[in-house]
Amino acid sequence: MIPNMQSQVDKTKAANPEAWKNMHTGNDHTEDFVRLLAVRLHALDSNFGLNGKRGNPNDISDDCVNYLCAEVESEGRTPDGKPCVVIDFGVGAGGSNATTGWNVMNTKVEGSGAWVKPGPVAPPGTPAIIEQGEFFKRFGEVNDFYAAKEGLQRKGGMVIDRNGVPTCDNEAMGQWGYQLMLGVTVESIKSQIRKIPGGEWQMKHPGETPS
Repeated sequence: MIPNMQSQVDKTKAANPEAWKNMHTGNDHTEDFVRLLAVRLHALDSNFGLNGKRGNPNDISDDCVNYLCAEVESEGRTPDGKPCVVIDFGVGAGGSNATTGWNVMNTKVEGSGAWVKPGPVAPPGTPAIIEQGEFFKRFGEVNDFYAAKEGLQRKGGMVIDRNGVPTCDNEAMGQWGYQLMLGVTVESIKSQIRKIPGGEWQMKHPGETPS
């Protein structure tokens, strides 16, 4: 079954508004959003990858991803014959009123493309990858924010409760760890968390203005 990941598109957009704004504009950062999203989706389901338009792995779609699926689910194929679909997640991409979507294309022409494994990409304006010790320090600070009164007030930090069992919040660790690795500051990450519309921080701090 081809999963619907529009909620992940929404989360990636909320966390990376500048990359969303630049998507499909043809400027130097036109691919930033799709690469950030593809990394996130691939971590959740390894069948997700970037889409090489018309089977060309060097011509990446700005607003589509590729998903390897069962043969019965699609007439689409990768250049090496694997069944796949192409998913358009940006409605009106490149325009001022672009919105998120999840349009699965499974026809022979629209659903075909090269499947490209996602790789790291730095959001616009971020510095080089930081050294290991500094990464651990900053990761600890983000974890502390998850537990802090002024943060998400989670006991234990980046953990979630699953039937009474504290479990690692892999999504949070992956998202913020990835950004920290690229050099995004802790304060920037805190600001992103506070500004997620209807997110956990806003629910726990009603009436406060996120900064």
